[in-house]
Amino acid sequence: MVIKFSKHKHGNQLLEILLNEKDFVSIQYLIQKLKISRRSVFYLIKNVNNELAEKNYLEINNIKDTGYYLPNETKELLENYDFSDNNNFLADLNIHDRRNLLVLELIDSNHLSLNEMVNIFGVSKNTILRDLQNTRLELKKYNINIKNTQLGKIITGKEIDIRSWVYKNIFDLYNFLKFDINSKNKKKISDKLFLLEQITGNYFTDNARISLIYFINWYLKRIFKGHYLNNSKNLDNNPTSLEKTWAMSFLNEIGIFNNSESEFLTKIVKSAPFHQINLSNPLVNKLYPIAKQIINKFSDFSKINIYSKKLINDLTIHLTSTYYRILYGFVYNQPGLTNIKNEYSQIFELTQIAIQPFIKFIGKPISMDEISLISLYLGGGLRANKLFQKKRTQKKKAVLIVCSSGIGTSRILFNILSEKYPNVYFKTPINNTQYEEINLKNIALIISTINTNAREGIPIVQVAAFPSSYDLNLIDSMLIKTNLKDSKKIDPKRYDIEALLDIISKHARILEPKELKTELRKYLLTTVSTNNAQKEINNNIKYPLKDAYHLMNLLSSSHIQFKNYISNWKSAIYYSLKPLVLDHSVEKSYPIAIINLLKELGPYMVIGDNILLAHAKKTNGVNKLSFSLLLLKKPIFLPNSKKPIKLIIGLAPIDNAKHLPALAELMKLIQYKNWLNNLFKCENTQQLLKFLNKV
Repeated sequence: MVIKFSKHKHGNQLLEILLNEKDFVSIQYLIQKLKISRRSVFYLIKNVNNELAEKNYLEINNIKDTGYYLPNETKELLENYDFSDNNNFLADLNIHDRRNLLVLELIDSNHLSLNEMVNIFGVSKNTILRDLQNTRLELKKYNINIKNTQLGKIITGKEIDIRSWVYKNIFDLYNFLKFDINSKNKKKISDKLFLLEQITGNYFTDNARISLIYFINWYLKRIFKGHYLNNSKNLDNNPTSLEKTWAMSFLNEIGIFNNSESEFLTKIVKSAPFHQINLSNPLVNKLYPIAKQIINKFSDFSKINIYSKKLINDLTIHLTSTYYRILYGFVYNQPGLTNIKNEYSQIFELTQIAIQPFIKFIGKPISMDEISLISLYLGGGLRANKLFQKKRTQKKKAVLIVCSSGIGTSRILFNILSEKYPNVYFKTPINNTQYEEINLKNIALIISTINTNAREGIPIVQVAAFPSSYDLNLIDSMLIKTNLKDSKKIDPKRYDIEALLDIISKHARILEPKELKTELRKYLLTTVSTNNAQKEINNNIKYPLKDAYHLMNLLSSSHIQFKNYISNWKSAIYYSLKPLVLDHSVEKSYPIAIINLLKELGPYMVIGDNILLAHAKKTNGVNKLSFSLLLLKKPIFLPNSKKPIKLIIGLAPIDNAKHLPALAELMKLIQYKNWLNNLFKCENTQQLLKFLNKV
């Protein structure tokens, strides 16, 4: 039968295949039938599953090494629907991701016509032309061009430059490349990397390992398509290096006998970040005294002695991979590093002076991102020194930070927490492997950015590496519970302002955070005092409508909904924002962006008991400033969270300011338990509208 359910290109065809097949369907079969790439099939399944979840249907399932199937219940329900088939499932990508994927598709394809690009991404020709214009400018930095031919657009440039672009953007391309690898190849590459670690004694960070797996998989596929480097004589300064021997063996096993390719793979694995290295390496012996010099210079200029053996070892390990990246011309680009220079400007400036011995040793300039990473180590040493002096006299309990690698972005979390809680002793971050072996004596609390097993009854808080206001509030409460922080020092007004700043920063760059905090504080202080506000809310007194940006002016009655039950959290997000989609306040991509953020960062959008503020960036598809509200009789639960959610407030910001008055009103309202309890007592939409009209 003909299915007309999905709005994504090939979506209905996918459902028809699964509906008509009694057995499992392999990924290869779907690629053949749909005539799209493996990556596109995975994207399609993901987006069709989102559509099924929105209708509370059971989703397409996959049995490992067997195939895909559609539950019988879903098969029966699909027969009753008739929707038009339009829109491309890649149309929901933001501009940055779309342009990155556009370049990757051009690299992986022999050629693409303008019409083919329009069909792939589901956007207009003008949009594709703008994307091409912008990507051309970016690619010129890598000596890569996009040229026109009779068959379509093609990528031109040296093979090494094309690979360098992919390697530099590996973190941004991660979500695309992971769909291009099957479990067999993933395990094979992972095993080979483990073997390399055993041979060399150099162990990759967790993030580096994952990135290497996906990059090497892409790299091997590219070779098998005929994109070889010209075979040359052995140019490696150390032709008998263990890494080179490993690379040659790895490539020879799969039929690749090319010295240039062996050298390329050698450079890639040498440039990846490590969390442990072989101290007998000759390069390490040279970098160790340089790390000492850098730390001593930083201590001299900062007037604080940060010298410690652990810091020297950690910095030496980091400088080892840094050396190879600079030597081989690989640009390091990791999300989050661009803000370090501004956030920690003094430490950054001191680092620029202190690293001169390393610059002299390598004989090449160092990028801002690389300097930012080094500044994290030195800044961490600076704070560790201050805390160590306090620890010697006070003998306080410590907080242990556990991250995926123990270095890199984990030090950003360490710096943020050390600065926010100067009287709390935070231990230098460690990775999960080290955590399983470390002695936890004097540890009162564990803060982790990954799933971590509990040990010895010590409480664990899981947060994002770049903590949101929700994460910080959670940490704050746990510090109080573990007697590491005095509860009397909490200032409720401060949390309102921090929560507002957290939301603003997701949608716009804050140029003057101190001035913005002052203005927000003034705004909050001009509202009704706490004592009178409680009385007014209990008596159902209305607030005066000051302007168009009043909460109830933005929250129209058509945007207010009541629902007894929604089966899962994704459907609840879709349903809560449905009114904004229907009146074109937001695009269909907006709720998807919110769902992806919650999957990636966890329940950071929870702003109070039973309340979720569902929001994303303006660039994720906001057309008009608007709010929505969904009250649930039966709560839903977010992934990896035990907190019930009964009220979902949708926020669609159009800039960095216009939503603030309404948001401030909302933040004040949800502080009052009586108001919330009365709200939760509403039994239908009519009661809910009547209650909210009193605000």
